[in-house]
Amino acid sequence: MLVTDTQYGDRSNRVAGADVSWKPSTSQTITAMSMYSRTTDTATPDRAGAAGQVSYRYDTRRMLFAPQIEHYDTGFQSDTAFYNRVGFTSGFLYSEVNFYPEAAKRIGLIRVHPLVVAKYGRDDLQGGGDEGFLVTGIAFNFNRQGFLRVQTEHGHEQWNGQRFRTGSPFGAFGNVQIVQWLHVGANYFSNSWATFYDPVAPFQGRSTSGGLEVTWQPTIHFNQTVSYDLVRFSRADTGARVFAVDIVNAKSIYQFSTKFFVRLLEQFDSSRHQLLTDLLASYEVVPGTVFHAGYGSLYEQRGYQDGQFIPNTGQYSTVQRGVFLKASYLYRF
Repeated sequence: MLVTDTQYGDRSNRVAGADVSWKPSTSQTITAMSMYSRTTDTATPDRAGAAGQVSYRYDTRRMLFAPQIEHYDTGFQSDTAFYNRVGFTSGFLYSEVNFYPEAAKRIGLIRVHPLVVAKYGRDDLQGGGDEGFLVTGIAFNFNRQGFLRVQTEHGHEQWNGQRFRTGSPFGAFGNVQIVQWLHVGANYFSNSWATFYDPVAPFQGRSTSGGLEVTWQPTIHFNQTVSYDLVRFSRADTGARVFAVDIVNAKSIYQFSTKFFVRLLEQFDSSRHQLLTDLLASYEVVPGTVFHAGYGSLYEQRGYQDGQFIPNTGQYSTVQRGVFLKASYLYRF
């Protein structure tokens, strides 16, 4: 059971609900959830709404079949919870069939599973428009924690009273622990249909995205992770480039001992012409008693001409910096 009651001034939000989980057999699971909310506010009209979800899962060594149905009224609101959206009804399905080829184990292939992912929904806030997608693909599991999935996706969505295509004709992602000290992951989606979500004049676009992440851990004390992500977005009608984004993240950790470590985070964003750095040192005396010290800075590319700053020109310079200290003490009695 769930009951929440929040009050702030003349505004109140009350939610009541329940959920249930039932396993009729070792391979089957059924879950359901239902909630009802009422919100009152002197500044806006009172509103109320219900939310519900039912899911079924059939999972065996040979196959996985998992449909789900959910609905959220436009008037539903819960101040103490996180949910993606209201005013929609949708059905979702994930299904796969597993094969374990004995002959392929000699080259490290453990499992092959073709899959289907589908969703269809109706959005009441977008003028009753519908949306949905269909993904078909095949995934492979290898030794050394290796995984590869190749897929194609087709779909559509509603935005600002218009219908736009979604999905990628080709997409792939995977990862592998090449050796004990080196882990690599990558993803790539080519020429995908995408939407430019302008509130006044949205338009259909095409995008290409990809990423690469490498984790290097030569010793038990040092860990280095570097990732690179890119997005290229263009208009679908003319092919004109709208924006291009490149983001590089780096995380370096050195564990001097079980109690003391130092971490450095760095992020470069080409669209904002910014470099963010964050340095943290942490010392744990005993579990619950910890001391932290950190330094952060933000660099931006900006030039200076005729008494004013010009963004995205010139050299990178520091525009923000900060130092913080934090201590926590745990007293047991």
